[in-house]
Amino acid sequence: MSDIDEPPRHTRMLMASPPRPPIVVLSLASLALISCTTPAAEDGETSSDSATDSSTDESSETTPPTDTDTDTGTDTTSDTDADPPRPARLLVTSDWRAKRLSLLDYAALRDGAQTRDDALWKSIDLGAYEPGPLEAEITPDGKLAVVAVSPGFFASAVGGLAGAGQGTVPEGGVLLIVEIDTGAVLAVLDTAQYPMGIAITEDSSAAWTANYGGNGQSGTTMSHIDLTSLSIVEEFDIGPSPEQIALNGELAIINTAGDGSVRLFGINDPVGTMSAPAMVSNDPSGVLFVGPGASEAIVVNSVGPPGYSLLDIADPSTPTVLDTVEVIGIPYAATHGSTDTQIILSVLVGLEVSLLRYETTTSTLVDQIDIPAMGFPLGIVFDPVDELAFVPIPGANVLAIADFATGTAREIDWQDDAGPTYVALE
Repeated sequence: MSDIDEPPRHTRMLMASPPRPPIVVLSLASLALISCTTPAAEDGETSSDSATDSSTDESSETTPPTDTDTDTGTDTTSDTDADPPRPARLLVTSDWRAKRLSLLDYAALRDGAQTRDDALWKSIDLGAYEPGPLEAEITPDGKLAVVAVSPGFFASAVGGLAGAGQGTVPEGGVLLIVEIDTGAVLAVLDTAQYPMGIAITEDSSAAWTANYGGNGQSGTTMSHIDLTSLSIVEEFDIGPSPEQIALNGELAIINTAGDGSVRLFGINDPVGTMSAPAMVSNDPSGVLFVGPGASEAIVVNSVGPPGYSLLDIADPSTPTVLDTVEVIGIPYAATHGSTDTQIILSVLVGLEVSLLRYETTTSTLVDQIDIPAMGFPLGIVFDPVDELAFVPIPGANVLAIADFATGTAREIDWQDDAGPTYVALE
């Protein structure tokens, strides 16, 4: 979701923090009419309605992975003096303005935990990093969290949908590499602009970020991060307002909300393999590979029109729009459903968040769960075995858990500050 018109394009990679131009006009003018104060939701149940140039980074600020040379010491504080054994499976929430990560026992949430404390393994305090963790992903080997400390577009009028009034979000933004078991911040990386979306390779060796900027920064870049050396390898000019990125093996897809398009590229040669832009909507948002062998891709369209577009990516150099499905409300995030051709969208509709499960081969709505909590989720995850979806709803400041097997949902009160904004599942 872009909060700017078309920002100026870079002509080369930026290696230091860029100048911060004034915030320009929000693309979703209608959102300015929505109050910046949103009601808190109570726990309960609801029922179902049935690149151009690159170079090697020599000057980005990093913190080597040592026991002593970190911004926060050897580790961060947790909610308990002695952490219990690590759960078999973690769910991690980015608690944004609370400036922490919550590391939770998935089994406890699955089995009915009613409070954050009921499921909490430990929290990682990121209080030194304003404005807080907007999004975080877990490496497939479970060792690291890659954390985007960023305002995203919540420093604009859109922030009212997440409980962050315009002018209340502090400046700042970095990419953190955090060791999950110890809570240690291993590296603090200054990407060309503030990072937002993150994707990690299957072997846990590298991450890619979409650098949206925000709070006065006009982002146009993506960054390649080496998770062994904990450093920025290179950065690429990609287009206006990149927000989200996804990987399938060596193929990547990234949105540029400022020009209404998405692009595909091979991570081994981004410049040489960058596709033509596929124009999908006025405001493309979440991206996802779908279909047998990930032969297609989904782009969530927040506006113009709201819904999602299905892309044929058999030839990654020329992605083609096959179909566009419209929905009521403002969608942003998507995840896989029970099969490789199903998706689940999170959609803000009035004072509720609706979860819509679609079969992409037929563009059919399979089922829907409505959650009476107003806010703007940036992420959603789904476990196909347990048929559970987890949705962070900032504004209402709850974590919602939707059971697609029963068509019900519950909300867990999470924090007083805006958040959680994102969720990742091990």
